[in-house]
Order: sequence, then structure tokens, then C-alpha cells
Amino acid sequence: MNAYSLFKVPHQRVAPADDFILEDLGANSDAPAGTLCLSHRHHAYNFCRSAEYRGKRLAEVYYVDPNYVLWLAHKFEARNPRDRKLAVIAKDFAVVHYDTVIRKHHLSGGSRFIGEKGEKLTDLHLEVLGVRLQLDVYKTHDYYVDQSVLAADADGNRFSFVIKAAAPSPTPDTLNCYTKKINPKDTLYIKSAKVLSHYESRGVKCTRIGYLKFK
Repeated sequence: MNAYSLFKVPHQRVAPADDFILEDLGANSDAPAGTLCLSHRHHAYNFCRSAEYRGKRLAEVYYVDPNYVLWLAHKFEARNPRDRKLAVIAKDFAVVHYDTVIRKHHLSGGSRFIGEKGEKLTDLHLEVLGVRLQLDVYKTHDYYVDQSVLAADADGNRFSFVIKAAAPSPTPDTLNCYTKKINPKDTLYIKSAKVLSHYESRGVKCTRIGYLKFK
């Protein structure tokens, strides 16, 4: 398994709106009374089986630990029909998470600089907002096409970084077959990264990171 195989492309099925209901979690969980959260109607397959969250519905887990539900959606390896259905529902929550959390922050422009230059950041869970291709100008003998990525964490803080080409491309505007293509809405799990600089564009603060190590 190479580093690029660790990227998980989100499930492309769009959840029907009536798959979700507003549920008062306060009555059946540790959440405060009157707490409303999106819950999936298919309750028969809506229960976690991990030791930490055993018996809890995804709506309850998403309220206290959305990153766990995103992990179920993008990295969990289901090995039986029940777990496969749970993973499908988690992917529906991931779509809703992007639309209600990540995209909302992206449109509102709410972001702050993260860390100091040279500081090491760890355990970043980022949603991809945009990707563009760019040539590596330091490699002049072949077309090394990198991917310049703009992403955001759950708080809407922007990060920019470059995914280097794994090998040269046949043309200057296409990726080579050994490089994993990154798409908007992908979830990236970064084990560690180094802050390279900070910049501001159109009033939006962004942290540029490098030396990426992926989970």
C-alpha cells in the first residue's frame, strides 16, 4: 500500500432528504435536553458496534464525535452485510457534514491562522474544498504535475498544501497513472505536517503546510 492509497473518496450516493429526521437526543443520550441532531430513519442498521459507542445510534455519536462517524464513512472496512449498511449510512452523514459544516464555513469565510511558522501540527482531519493542477517548475526534463489543494478542518480553518506527483505525466495538464487524484469533498487524514507560512486572500486566512505524513 502506498501513501496515496490512504485517500478515501467519499461515497457518491446522495442521501434522500427523507432519510434524515430531527431527533431530540437529550431524552436518550448524554446530550442536554432539547438538543436536536440529524438522525437516520433506518434505525435497524444505525447502531455502532465499537466498544466505546456500542448500542448508540450514529446521530448520538455524531453529536459528540463527528470525526468517528467520518472515519466510519471513509476508512472503516466492513466485513459483513450489517457493517456494510452501517458504513453506507455513515457516508450519508459525511455528505450532510460537508454541506452543513465545511461548506458553511467555506462560504462564510470564517478562518484563522493555525500554528506558528515551523510548528508541527498533528492529527488533521480535512475536507477538500478545491484542487488545481500545477507543474513542478524545478523538474524541467519531464512533466511532473502536482496537485495544489485547498482544504478546511471542522472549524472552517483553511489549509493549503501540495501533493507531489509520484511520477512524470505524458502531458503538462494531466496526472500520471501512479498519482491518486484528489477531488473536492474528499476527506484527508494527515498524521503530521509542518507550518510553512500564513497568508490572507480576499479576507480569508489560510495556513500553508508541508512535509505531510498521511494516516
